[in-house]
Amino acid sequence: MAICPDGEGERRTQARTRPHRRHAGITEQSFYRWREEYGGMKTERAKRLKELEQENVELKRLVAWLRLDKQILQDIALGTQLRAAGDLSP
Repeated sequence: MAICPDGEGERRTQARTRPHRRHAGITEQSFYRWREEYGGMKTERAKRLKELEQENVELKRLVAWLRLDKQILQDIALGTQLRAAGDLSP
């Protein structure tokens, strides 16, 4: 797109994308946010990015569960040690 000091280029872009945005059911803001994030990517790269983001979410969830399991096991071990020492009643 050529640089237009009066903003004519942006108006042309909006007019050109309006029917596509309406057909897709997205707002202008969503369109520009999407274009900012994925604008230069090919379809396969964008799909791969989404897959990696989903995998990252799943891995973070798994790490959180493992941390919780570790903390529970540490608490149980500490409780067992205290009872063995007689500091905590059974």
